[in-house]
Amino acid sequence: DPAPHEEFRTQVRKVFYADKEQAEKRACAARQGQSKQTQVDEGGSQSSVPLLWKIDLPEVSTVLSQRGILPASFVPVEHPHAVVL
Repeated sequence: DPAPHEEFRTQVRKVFYADKEQAEKRACAARQGQSKQTQVDEGGSQSSVPLLWKIDLPEVSTVLSQRGILPASFVPVEHPHAVVL
């Protein structure tokens, strides 16, 4: 049985990648739709707004790798990042 924090991280990853995949599909469909349509007026185009932003934080790895920063039960992630909704 995985630790509770591992289970939570797994759930967050699943949601993140599912949302990312859906956003990519919508963006692809929008691009295809725009290429098939003729723009009637210039105000008719809509820009896609991301559902979330993923900000990579590579500097965190150097801080967390220092001895005594994290409790022994915590495992640092390989690619630290923040997800902003």
